[in-house]
Amino acid sequence: MSDSDIFSSTKVYEIMVKSLVTVNENDTINDILELFKNYNFHTYPVVNDKYELVGEVNQDIILEILLLDRIKSSKNIHRIAIKSISENIKGIMEHHTLTLSPDTNLHHAADLMVKHKVNHVYIVEYRKLIGILSKRDIINHVYRIRGLS
Repeated sequence: MSDSDIFSSTKVYEIMVKSLVTVNENDTINDILELFKNYNFHTYPVVNDKYELVGEVNQDIILEILLLDRIKSSKNIHRIAIKSISENIKGIMEHHTLTLSPDTNLHHAADLMVKHKVNHVYIVEYRKLIGILSKRDIINHVYRIRGLS
């Protein structure tokens, strides 16, 4: 089977990560700091009480807030200052995330990640977060199919 065949015949639901660590939009910044301490993820999906994906929060956002007083002059200083006074994740998260449906093929998913220079996409069904697919997941899948594992 060629790599092109693998990419076009495999659906993201077949290899996406389904066991997720998420953040609720009403969690506090201290809650996310605890997650960063306990897990080795760089980014966390943010969900509402209905488990609908509403955004993401990453290490860059947290570091910007923690280092606000050390940032000299930045075109984003106003945005960072506003985020720093937020009491919950909803106020600091990035709202724009890339999403795909579970029946999308790997070819389209990989193209999207490369085009937008992101390492992962969120998999949603009926607005609910059901998985995450990363570049590493795709590479590992191709590796396994080639019989190299």
